[in-house]
Amino acid sequence: MLNPQEAWRPSEGKAARPAWPGRHITGADYEIHIESQGDHLSARVGGQFPIELFLSTLHIVGIESDGGPEEGMLIDLRNLATDYAPHDLVQIGQEIATSFMHMERVALLVLPRQVTRISERAGRKAGLNLCVFDEEADATGWVRGGI
Repeated sequence: MLNPQEAWRPSEGKAARPAWPGRHITGADYEIHIESQGDHLSARVGGQFPIELFLSTLHIVGIESDGGPEEGMLIDLRNLATDYAPHDLVQIGQEIATSFMHMERVALLVLPRQVTRISERAGRKAGLNLCVFDEEADATGWVRGGI
């Protein structure tokens, strides 16, 4: 698991991306795999995440992703087994907007039956260019600035 105390390391007075303790974060019932695609980061989320844990994990991943060359983030939630209530989806959109404000674009990839746009509206209202997709090619194209 990421160490929150290492989320920010100043380097000669400038913000610097901390070394990830690993690009794979695991817990008892969940996992996240994060990798750079050059122009954007990709995170694949799977398993069971209680809402509080998911929000705090998004926050840490957002902090950890700051300072790198990537301008976008694709968060693949298709293997997330937890179903969230509408008010939880609002919190997710708000947390992503807060924690990923350094990104130009953030795409959420979900299963077609999970597209509600609640997180998208909450994130956009909070000032982030956030969009929900149910097709990986569309999400990747958009996060790269192609759509």
